[in-house]
Amino acid sequence: MEKIYRILGKRGRTTIPYELRVQMGFRMNDVVSFERRGNSVIVTREKVCDNCADRNDRPDTPQRGGVLSAFLNSLPREVQREALGILTANITAQNVSDKN
Repeated sequence: MEKIYRILGKRGRTTIPYELRVQMGFRMNDVVSFERRGNSVIVTREKVCDNCADRNDRPDTPQRGGVLSAFLNSLPREVQREALGILTANITAQNVSDKN
């Protein structure tokens, strides 16, 4: 594997590179631990409980608009159409004002 370099910020922060997060299966809200071994640091995803959802049941990434879609789907059809019309008009108006 090729080395990936990152620069620590002034507060000592960095981001685990996307490629590594995907390869290692790291996901949002995972608990990670850091262990020093000589000149290296081992980053480990920790299991926090036995009753937690199986990792295979969790999506790799949160679905974009998942909460909004669930909310819209809970509404009657005619209210969904009205809400989508309002959202579309608001987005169109925002795009027009962004161009000006």
